[in-house]
Amino acid sequence: MGVVQRLLGFGGRFETRTTVTSSSLSSSSSSSSSSLYKAYMSSVLFFTALQGFWMPWILIHHQPQGASAVSWEDWWTYEGISGPAFWGLINPEWSMCNRGRRQSPINIEPSQLLFDPNLRPLHIDKNAVAGYLSNMGQGLIFTVDNSSKPSINLTGGPLSYKYEWHQMALHFGLNNQSGSEHMIAGRAFPAELQVFGFNTQLYSTYSEALESPHGIVALSVLIQIGDASLQTTEFRLLMEHITKAERPGSTKMKRGLLQPGQERPMPALSLKMLLPPTDYYITYEGSATTPACQETSTWILFNRPLYITEQQLYALRGLKRGSPNPNHNQIKSSSFSSSSLSVSADPMGNNYRPIQPTHHRPVRTNIDFTSSERGEKACATMHRDMHYRANTFWQP
Repeated sequence: MGVVQRLLGFGGRFETRTTVTSSSLSSSSSSSSSSLYKAYMSSVLFFTALQGFWMPWILIHHQPQGASAVSWEDWWTYEGISGPAFWGLINPEWSMCNRGRRQSPINIEPSQLLFDPNLRPLHIDKNAVAGYLSNMGQGLIFTVDNSSKPSINLTGGPLSYKYEWHQMALHFGLNNQSGSEHMIAGRAFPAELQVFGFNTQLYSTYSEALESPHGIVALSVLIQIGDASLQTTEFRLLMEHITKAERPGSTKMKRGLLQPGQERPMPALSLKMLLPPTDYYITYEGSATTPACQETSTWILFNRPLYITEQQLYALRGLKRGSPNPNHNQIKSSSFSSSSLSVSADPMGNNYRPIQPTHHRPVRTNIDFTSSERGEKACATMHRDMHYRANTFWQP
């Protein structure tokens, strides 16, 4: 029996009691059914609204005596009453997660893509920067060391401004059929690497840009299973620092995994060398895929994947999820330690947000599918040159 059914006071017998035959239909039975339906819908709406009040109360007040205040950032997860369906309810500042109409991730339908010949190549600086790998409890994050200079800039493509690489996140599943946040024609991939940069021409910090228009660029690379020889050198280096495997087949593979709250320094990493070829891509306007789901991101999904081995994926699935430690005094501080998060028995895998509606957003690409299929230059679905004059209409 569902929670709503318990709230209304009926269970499996409800269908039997309200079933009628064609011979017994009457205006009175129709009125009775209508009344029951209205009562049912009213209760559902009441229950949904009630969740917005009692869940925050539970999360805030159900703490051991003497525990310090807990940051909202610690309490969201990817399942249950703190999962994606409730992000916009448990914290009013996250309302965009439920109300926004430009949310991410989305399902990419190749037949619905708009070929835009005006999309330029994306430029990524070649230099390398050092940073830190962190197990944030909900996922793995690589953050660029601010003191590492020169910074790596991203320009061109669909971007009108210059963006600086700031962070990188890895999403993966507990099986090979799921793990990525974005999908292609309804198909998910085992993992997805997301790279984030912020607009340095308009904003001074990543936090400021995240809350502001044109603030963030988000690069997405879908990851599929393949041989190690197909990997980029930098991606192999990244995986080694995450798993700390001593050798292939080592029984100690999991011993070096980052525990919740732990941080591990990483040597200089070249974003240009980490990614696959970036000449062809898909782009749309979307949001952050974690609370508060700010709609300030320009997403760029590359046409080429990265490759991960079965062994590396197995090691990732050994990572554990973290939960806030109520006895720690400075939870989610800027320099958090392993004591700020307690280790959960649950695996970190399946740390992806469900697909969000596109709401008629244009999804553009510089991939000319029809041209490659026919072996000839095809007409663009978006016109390169468009001219307008007063009191006239443009015609193709």
